[in-house]
Amino acid sequence: SGPRPRHGGRGGGVHAVADLAGVSAASAPAVSLHAMAATTGPGWPALLPSTHDADALASYRAGIAALVAGAPSARALLAEAVTIDPGFFLGRVGMAVGEVIAGRPYVPVTAATGLTRGERQHAEVVGTAFGGDPQHAADLRREHLLEYPGDLLIVWLPAVVRPA
Repeated sequence: SGPRPRHGGRGGGVHAVADLAGVSAASAPAVSLHAMAATTGPGWPALLPSTHDADALASYRAGIAALVAGAPSARALLAEAVTIDPGFFLGRVGMAVGEVIAGRPYVPVTAATGLTRGERQHAEVVGTAFGGDPQHAADLRREHLLEYPGDLLIVWLPAVVRPA
């Protein structure tokens, strides 16, 4: 077996570039959830959300990549993820962050049942950061990123949360 590719699957560079060009996440080639979970490689695990819909996950990852890149399609991609899977908790958290970036106040997302520990941590970091407790948010963020260093939204969060 040859060397593992460093990038690939949805949520990677090709998909983010497609998003910047205005291409829907659903139009990218199909990739299994297992393949998407492996795209970050060993040492950089990303949070694997508890959606079981590959299209919702692809739209979420493309939306987060677009959000971080400042692409105007970010909010539409995150909304697409939640439309595909209305119970997609992290999709709703991503949409809430997108609303803040658009100049609206942060509205906390009500936690769903059956969330993974990582999803609960992710939401707590976001909520605490936008809730006005930057020191506690930084502590929670560090703890979360020790386990999920590939969680792009949480890595990027300090760039958009300004101390009060």
